[in-house]
Amino acid sequence: MGTNSIKTNLTKDSIISDIKLLLAADINKENVYVVVEGEDDIKFLRRYLNSNVTIYESFSGKKGVEEIVQSKIICSSRVIGIRDKDYCNAPKGEKIFFLTDVA
Repeated sequence: MGTNSIKTNLTKDSIISDIKLLLAADINKENVYVVVEGEDDIKFLRRYLNSNVTIYESFSGKKGVEEIVQSKIICSSRVIGIRDKDYCNAPKGEKIFFLTDVA
């Protein structure tokens, strides 16, 4: 029997849609949306971020962070991806990525 958890059933499209709706509703452009790889990242970052920052856990680790932040549907510098470097180069493009675990 499968799990009936909203969190486990989130998809790329549902996260992108949620962010898009929140961006449109924020007429003062005060809020920022951060996409991270996992639950540990949320626990770590939550204590350092302001209340106007909403953190989303990627649907699929680092690949999911890249796909969400680089989505053509979300065209905003207020959507930021934070992921581990994992010996990969940062994606090229207009979107903002912060890499952690940099030696």
